[in-house]
Amino acid sequence: MGSLVSREGKTILGPEQALRTLRFEGQGARLEERTSVLVWNIQKQKAHGFAEAFQRLALGRQLLLLQEVHLSGAAEFLTDSGHGYEMAASFAYPDGSSTGVAIGSTAVPNQVKLGITEDVEPVVGTPKAFLMAEYNLPAPGQRLLAATIHGINRADWKSHGAFERQLDNLVEQLETHQGPMILAGDFNTQNKKKNAYLEAAVERLRLVPVVFDPDIRTVSKLTRHPLDHAFVRGLRVEDPVCWSGGSDHVALTFSVLVETS
Repeated sequence: MGSLVSREGKTILGPEQALRTLRFEGQGARLEERTSVLVWNIQKQKAHGFAEAFQRLALGRQLLLLQEVHLSGAAEFLTDSGHGYEMAASFAYPDGSSTGVAIGSTAVPNQVKLGITEDVEPVVGTPKAFLMAEYNLPAPGQRLLAATIHGINRADWKSHGAFERQLDNLVEQLETHQGPMILAGDFNTQNKKKNAYLEAAVERLRLVPVVFDPDIRTVSKLTRHPLDHAFVRGLRVEDPVCWSGGSDHVALTFSVLVETS
């Protein structure tokens, strides 16, 4: 699939064109035994107080699962946090900048895969993306698969077929991994049907939800259903916390350790 021009001059990118990579010279060969995670829809970095909030929340974390990342020539905030990045750009602007999902890490991934929806959002005419990256862990031969998604939103408000297609595509690729896994992001689960489909998908992957208490995750203004979720497999979760400020979405943080049998 090649590039397609969307409305307002935005260019929809095919999977072969969508991957962006930003390397940081301090990246290692593996994640640490205890991995601290940030999950956040950063609203294209345009909210008041974003820079300060991102610096605070990203500091000392090994894995950043981000949605609505706007990558331009002024994206120094990304590597300034001490992380390298893989990004799945769902579309590009006329000035060459792009928006999508990204995974930041203190380690270089072994492999990276992405998916761009064929369905597009109404009015704006743009697709959504998911991204996954596999990392070495300290134990020989053990690997962690981390995946993030920005779920398709209004394109399937009535039928929900677009969301199902996106999630099915993601699950199909995640199923090939047998080890520890993190799946997190802004799923745009505004209603019961979307939530039920997501629950079935994570059950199929043998994932369990990260529970936040107090739970102040961002919710749909219409239905009050949470939009952002985090799920894990083969990992013990510690210190789950919600953080407000710096975006129109609440940030989620937690740490994981590999479970030993």
